Amino acid sequence: MGIFKLPKQLVKKLNKLVRSFWWGQKAQEQKVQWVPWSQMSKSKTLGGLGLRDFENFNCALLAKQGWRVITTPNSLGAKVLKEKYFKHSSFLFAKTGHNSSFLWQSITSARPLLKEGLIWRVGDGESMEIWNDKWFPPKTSYQP
Repeated sequence: MGIFKLPKQLVKKLNKLVRSFWWGQKAQEQKVQWVPWSQMSKSKTLGGLGLRDFENFNCALLAKQGWRVITTPNSLGAKVLKEKYFKHSSFLFAKTGHNSSFLWQSITSARPLLKEGLIWRVGDGESMEIWNDKWFPPKTSYQP
């Protein structure tokens, strides 16, 4: 789950197995569902049980791999991916391509989630595109 995007059918089956475990399925008889699955999958701080939806969890793990490519550019994995897929650009703007590996397609599928949470720390401003990059936190004190 941490490197490859799981097929939707497999994710649905995994979620169904977790739900059937909690609902106590016995000999093809389902017990009463006292709490909806949407409530059970909420985080504990929001009043749920904190059970994970496997599709979201898979996407989060893939975004973590993308984060590793960005933050540790000198690692062997990041160097290999950079040389093969985004030699003259950054990870965030690299193209997926038609003939790319399943690993690369999986990691880039989580890029929108990664972009949603990224902001720039300005620093010296040398590698920043001031009009395109998000460098202010959203709806907070607006301090860089």
